[in-house]
Amino acid sequence: GVGVVSQLNVVLIRKLTARKALTIGLLGTFTMGLVLNILVASLGQPNIKLFIAVLFLTLAFIPMISANSTALAMSASGHFAGTASSLVGVSQFIMAGLVSFSIGFFHDGTIWPLASTIIVCALGALALLLAEKIQANRV
Repeated sequence: GVGVVSQLNVVLIRKLTARKALTIGLLGTFTMGLVLNILVASLGQPNIKLFIAVLFLTLAFIPMISANSTALAMSASGHFAGTASSLVGVSQFIMAGLVSFSIGFFHDGTIWPLASTIIVCALGALALLLAEKIQANRV
């Protein structure tokens, strides 16, 4: 999954901008997170094979998101590339900690906290991407 999406990203970058490829990755993650939430809502605890298959597809979009978001962040850094790279790494580390904490905090013995967190993170990232685009259009 990860390898396939990585190769798909290479093809997309040749035809689209990094922003559009990032949007596709985020929408893919959101969609699969939505499927995961629907499974949880309808089945409670879905079959482990079904859960793993949907989670596999959800996580397959991570390379597309990671590569394109990093490329976009670094493209605006100019001669501060080293500092920007450090900030990208620190923010990824902080977000991973916050996400892990939230899943653990809301743990109830089901996969609901994981499924919900995937949706919240995808929506948050899409909202930030939209806000950045609106801000860029004002300048």
